[in-house]
Amino acid sequence: MRLLLFFMLAVLAPVLRGGEIFDFARLSDRIELVHYQKGSAAKVGKIDGRDALELFFDPARNSWNTIAIKNYQRPRLPLFRKCRIALEVWLPRNHAVRSVNLELCDSTGEMLQYPGVVSAQDHGWRKVAWEIDTALRAPHSWGGKTKNAVPDGKTMIRNFSCSFRPGGAAGSLAFGKVFLEVEEAPLEFGVATGNGFPVITRGRESEFGIRLKNSNPVIRRGKAKWEISTANGDKLSTGGDDWEVSPRSEKVIPLPAPAAYGLYDLRVNIDGEQERKFRFGYMAPAGPVDGPIRGFVLGVCEHPESLSDEEAEVWTRSAALCGARVIRGAGSWTGIEWRKGHPDYHVEDTMVERLERYHMKMSLLLLGTPGWAVAKEWKPLMPEKKYWPMPDLDAWQKYVRTLASRWGDRLYSLEVWNEPDLRTNGNFTSREYFKMLKAANDAAKSVNPGLQIQSGGLAGIDLPASISADPRYAWKLLKDEAANYDVFALHNHQVYLGYEDMVGRFLKYRREARTGKPWYANETAITSSTVGDEKQAHTLFQKIIYTMSLMNRGAIGYNWYNLVEKTKYPAGHPERHFGLLTPELEPKAAYLAYNTVAGHFREAVPEREFSGPGDSFRLYCFKAANGDYLVPGWSVSDKGNKAILLSGITGRAVRVDLNGNLEPLAATNGGVLFTLSETPAFVRISGQGKAPLCMGAPLELPDTLILRGREVTTLKAVLRNSGPKAVSLNVVADAPRGVLVRPRSIREPLAAGASRQVEFSVRAQDSFERGNLRFLVNPGMGVVSVRLERAVRLGDAPGLKHDLFLGERSQLVSMYPSAVETTHLQWQGPDDLSGKFFLSARNQVLTIRCDVTDDRHRQRFSGSEIWQNDSLQIALTLPGQNTFWELGAALADSGKAVGYCWRAPAGFHAEQAIGKIGVEVTRDEARKLTRYILKIPFDAIGLTGEKLGAGIRFNALINDCDETATRESYLRLAPGLGDGAASPELSVLIYRQEAEQK
Repeated sequence: MRLLLFFMLAVLAPVLRGGEIFDFARLSDRIELVHYQKGSAAKVGKIDGRDALELFFDPARNSWNTIAIKNYQRPRLPLFRKCRIALEVWLPRNHAVRSVNLELCDSTGEMLQYPGVVSAQDHGWRKVAWEIDTALRAPHSWGGKTKNAVPDGKTMIRNFSCSFRPGGAAGSLAFGKVFLEVEEAPLEFGVATGNGFPVITRGRESEFGIRLKNSNPVIRRGKAKWEISTANGDKLSTGGDDWEVSPRSEKVIPLPAPAAYGLYDLRVNIDGEQERKFRFGYMAPAGPVDGPIRGFVLGVCEHPESLSDEEAEVWTRSAALCGARVIRGAGSWTGIEWRKGHPDYHVEDTMVERLERYHMKMSLLLLGTPGWAVAKEWKPLMPEKKYWPMPDLDAWQKYVRTLASRWGDRLYSLEVWNEPDLRTNGNFTSREYFKMLKAANDAAKSVNPGLQIQSGGLAGIDLPASISADPRYAWKLLKDEAANYDVFALHNHQVYLGYEDMVGRFLKYRREARTGKPWYANETAITSSTVGDEKQAHTLFQKIIYTMSLMNRGAIGYNWYNLVEKTKYPAGHPERHFGLLTPELEPKAAYLAYNTVAGHFREAVPEREFSGPGDSFRLYCFKAANGDYLVPGWSVSDKGNKAILLSGITGRAVRVDLNGNLEPLAATNGGVLFTLSETPAFVRISGQGKAPLCMGAPLELPDTLILRGREVTTLKAVLRNSGPKAVSLNVVADAPRGVLVRPRSIREPLAAGASRQVEFSVRAQDSFERGNLRFLVNPGMGVVSVRLERAVRLGDAPGLKHDLFLGERSQLVSMYPSAVETTHLQWQGPDDLSGKFFLSARNQVLTIRCDVTDDRHRQRFSGSEIWQNDSLQIALTLPGQNTFWELGAALADSGKAVGYCWRAPAGFHAEQAIGKIGVEVTRDEARKLTRYILKIPFDAIGLTGEKLGAGIRFNALINDCDETATRESYLRLAPGLGDGAASPELSVLIYRQEAEQK
């Protein structure tokens, strides 16, 4: 193992175009020297009349020294094909230096080392130069994803190193300036918005375009073709432009901004050769917000330690634009003072100053114990692990006092540790943590009495002892330690209902502990790798609104975790995909949703909750800072929409979607209909002094109506008047083509508080497959709809035409955000993945055949884990059973067909059932076709001819895994299946007339 000497250098690190990159002589006195070898040192001084960094070495003690640039300060290089990097080096006569080496780190994390040979006869100031060619392999390389030994994508200078001749005498050398010359580079192109990242903000539409960057020393000309489409693939506009860019300069080709706020894709083709797709957003920015932080606080979590100053500037701007007021992060003790007496506050200093310019504040996280500060009496909670030790309390208090006093009221808060309730985050007992908490609180208050102290954000409530240092952590913090902090902090990364449940248990503890401590959900999110981009945005809105509704029960703030996706985790890893922005800073749906909430609900206060504990929806009323009323709501499951009548409307009402688009709502008799679905939205009401009232659903419909052949199906609906006065409700049917509804309209007088059931007869023609039957309520008030689905009539053998098809974008659930680096993991269309289902029933056997087109088949799992690779999952819901069947089939890479049963109703055994079911899976590689056949005996699942005649529910999905370890996406017939929340009532009805059964 080579011993290295690391000189941690503080140098500015913008993305460089050329010329001088930096000067080692401009280093401050904060150079940190890590003594891995004795006899090494560094200082800034005059060398032959020049300021330089002089490095002292002793080959007898160490033959190899590395001068490492701090991660957040490493110079980022422009894209290049060929470049020349040169370092000014001073060498004494008769020196022992054998080589001076350059080390680069590319976008994949691969390290590339280029030696620079030094002659023993060289002395005085010299330039050591390295010619870098991306077509040639580096002499030495290690790490990274590609392991191809060439620079890929954006590259940075990681460090310089020196090797010495054996037996050489001790001495010194010096480093001066570093230069970069780009000799050949590809044309760089991307999205221009004027904001530094691909989000257009209202008022800056004229700055939207294609940014072209020419780093070459010669002029570049060509043709650019472009296409703008919605995130769902609907084409909006196209065009083409000739372009010309001067040497080492940039140019923007103007483009038309979209008409509505939202997410869009820009596809650019340069000269018919280079083509890329970019995701961009358009929004009315919620920030930056002037003035002090007031009311409920919205923030984001981020870790600025690894960013250059230029990168941190853009990241901070992106947080400010979407309305964040607080950034939680930094403050690592090991990062600040890993060597005793040599603190470096550059990250925190620059972050606090930067946030101040954007009228934001830092919530500093006190975390980590340097080796020199570990408490002598510390005994690891997990003896086999030595990380996250307990600090010496005297040193700990000194550290806390320094941070609390250094920035004064420019800090929002100090949080004492991160998730100390997890054994993996705090290797000490709860009692020891409580001592740390008290010591930190006392130290901070002694120098900054007004500074908010947050308890360490807990990972959960009542965590099991297998993962927690103390399952009663939350209770003890509330009951016994309330005097040692100002705000209780908690974390949660579940779906909305999981968060609601956890907060409910916390509030019960808070009530029982009789503490009035405010609380802050300071790290709370959901990763898009498990729920997809859209549901991540839904969850963000739901969690924030729910938390805000609890302001009268102590809630004061919410931080989303985190701002930008973490590249240190591989694509597909859940920890990577929490961010609001991709690593390229392309916006995800959650970023626009955050912006919408922050823009409309800033300083809003809850008025009331319209929904109750047993309701399948959530509906709240807030009063905005300007006096408007805000009524957000959503369905808590995939059970479809519910139209709620809001009455008492005397002002202007608009419906606002998650992107911030406004849709006027016409009030009839002082009422508007607000349709709730799993996609949250809200109504904004302006120009009135009283809050609106919730009158319930005037027209209650089932979510789905199943149509069997050309039979007449009865649709039962309920008209309801929840108001204090008699009304006359008029309902008019608006049927899709191919559907006949009788009667077309109904007018019913209803007394106050009265309800009445009404019926409609619905019949469909053979050409109709699916669609929405709309009902206009008191035309002009609003629309309520019911989804019409065709039941599948089974034959006794598979037909020539498939019964059901999977292969539409609306059926897709992707585990990856749409980003440049994940393009290859995105569903490309039916040739990438699609499925045709052929269903039949004969001789008391239900046969399900699915012909799956899949460009690449992979299945490396077995048993319950087959869903993680290419596989088929089906759900069957039978009358009279307490839950649905969930079955699966896969073709292992070994060629063996496997089946599995994840769920069985009461009275059945999963293993016995799958043992009776015939599972056949074959692969035709030439046709890229995988055929799944499940032959299910009626008695294996409790099916009878009578039940099949009445109809059973069928749902299915096909999983796709082409390149990563687990599934990248799946296609499903109906919502729910695939995420553990299947809704049988939304699935397809399949039936076979009992008289036809053989």
